[in-house]
Amino acid sequence: MSDPYVLPNGTLRNRFGVTDQAELEAQESRAVSARQTLLDAHPYSGSFDFAFLCRIHRLLFQDVFDWAGEPRTVSLAKQDFEGPEGQIIGFTPARLIDREATQLFASMPSVEDLAAKTPDEFASSIGMFLVGLNNLHPFREGNGRTQRLFTRHLGRRAGFDVAWDVVTRERMVAASVQGAIGDREPMRRLLLEIIDPERVRALRKALDFLKRSQSVPWNDLYVATTVAGQVYRGILVGRSAPDFMMRAEGADNEWIAVGHADDIPEDAVSGEPFSFISRRW
Repeated sequence: MSDPYVLPNGTLRNRFGVTDQAELEAQESRAVSARQTLLDAHPYSGSFDFAFLCRIHRLLFQDVFDWAGEPRTVSLAKQDFEGPEGQIIGFTPARLIDREATQLFASMPSVEDLAAKTPDEFASSIGMFLVGLNNLHPFREGNGRTQRLFTRHLGRRAGFDVAWDVVTRERMVAASVQGAIGDREPMRRLLLEIIDPERVRALRKALDFLKRSQSVPWNDLYVATTVAGQVYRGILVGRSAPDFMMRAEGADNEWIAVGHADDIPEDAVSGEPFSFISRRW
């Protein structure tokens, strides 16, 4: 099936008249970032429903796409969303978006209910909602930025500051893929970390270091805080009280773990392998 949203060369049709995808992404990023700053500065007081999600998308992408704020009319799958057997995971078929959106938003807890929850309960509820929203993927482009701003406003109304700036693209994709195949724990864990001010502070510090180092593409790294009681092995990157950062060994590949410096052995040396059991977080 042909895609009416793209030019013959695969670039998304846009209001800039740009025909090169890389140039479009650069112009889009600047335009959307400016709109997001404006939206983020004004607390939202209305209903958190599908209409509001569409409104956010329209406001963010109004300078970029003629169809901003409108649900897509084509089916969609992304190469990044690859299941354990190598299959490409598709999103809700276009013809079912309205029906699935109605069911999803009806199941979402109210602001009042969310405000009464503990951080762990909030993370579980919003994590489950985000998995469903990501599977819905109602727009042809811009779903991630739209749902992050939606949940940031929602969290703010419920008394939780959702710090999406400390989530790398790699971690978000990984949590979304796991959610799509039925495992909601990575998304719950992600939400729990980014509403905890102390974890957010440590993650921001680590990401600032990675951005300054320019030795690795920081957004392509899985970066997370440690979990109490778990054993970690890997290479120490460095410590700067009260935190440390390491290249941790994972099931598939290395990732960046951030934790309390007091948890690791005093004789651990940067650049050298070590192991420890986390006592915090």
